[in-house]
Amino acid sequence: MERATPDWPAAIGRQWPLVCGLLFLFCYEFVLADPVFSSAAAKVAQFPAAAALFVIVVLAPRRPFAAALVAAAAVVVSSVAVGIGDLPVLPTFISKLLVTEIAALLALIAILVHRESTSRAAIGVTAIVAASASTWWLRPDFQAEFGGVTYSYDPNLRISLEVGGALLLVSIGASLYLRLRNEKRRRSVEAEVLAAQHAERMALARELHDVVAHYVTSIVVHSQAAEAVLEL
Repeated sequence: MERATPDWPAAIGRQWPLVCGLLFLFCYEFVLADPVFSSAAAKVAQFPAAAALFVIVVLAPRRPFAAALVAAAAVVVSSVAVGIGDLPVLPTFISKLLVTEIAALLALIAILVHRESTSRAAIGVTAIVAASASTWWLRPDFQAEFGGVTYSYDPNLRISLEVGGALLLVSIGASLYLRLRNEKRRRSVEAEVLAAQHAERMALARELHDVVAHYVTSIVVHSQAAEAVLEL
């Protein structure tokens, strides 16, 4: 069963720290990066996928599960396009994902785990991880030319697995912590509401008891007075 999501425009508005962080990474990688390592052709080739992931993450609170599947598909499609076209790529960090893409996907995983049911979150996370791993084979290696010699950089598989796994665990762990904390807070609020309702019912019961006792006492007094009059 899908977890109920809050009003999504408000949820998006609360994401301004995430949006600012992604914008900073986005601007650095596509605007401020050293042109020696980040050619204009590579930026043009990988800009659409990074921009799509940014938009998906911003809109993710509306439909986290669908956003995860669309993001995974976007990574695969962009990787196939870059690989088939043999287009130049930007320097990578884990697997062959850009830093902006990594940050966006980790944020999306956090939103997914926090808001969706366990089964849907597991499917979404699996899709994102599989799409990220596919970039290792689908995207070409980063190449740079120094002194007329072209060098090719292939990310270290072991480092990618270790760092990527650690970041994934941190993202999921933080989301689960927030989810459990929110669940505990919700239960605490529900308990307080139930306690307040119980106290209100008890107060009404006591008030009703006092009113009934007053009327019963009045009836008894009037009855005794009537009996006394009849005996005279």
